[in-house]
Amino acid sequence: MSRTVYLRGPDEVAMIRDSAQLVAMTLAHVTSHVRPGVTTVELDRLAEAFIRAHGGRPAFKGYRGFPASLCPSVNEEVVHAIPGSRELKPATSWAATWEWRRRAISRMRR
Repeated sequence: MSRTVYLRGPDEVAMIRDSAQLVAMTLAHVTSHVRPGVTTVELDRLAEAFIRAHGGRPAFKGYRGFPASLCPSVNEEVVHAIPGSRELKPATSWAATWEWRRRAISRMRR
């Protein structure tokens, strides 16, 4: 196990902060559309459009053939499910993971 600690400069910290704020905004946007009857593929489309509108690109989409931007899981499903036609029902528990890229921090390492 590596015990390397990377010290980030002010520019890198600003990029990380910006990224975290956009992740929070994406979550709020997608969550505002969660309601009975909405499908996980609809939530995926909303997330992708929002991410792209804010200058990012969904990192999961296309990664090793993954077809979507979100990895939603509903109730008993495990993480990394593929969005589909499954509709959310009242009192449904859901979660989603995603990653997006805008600028690469690794390029800024000294």
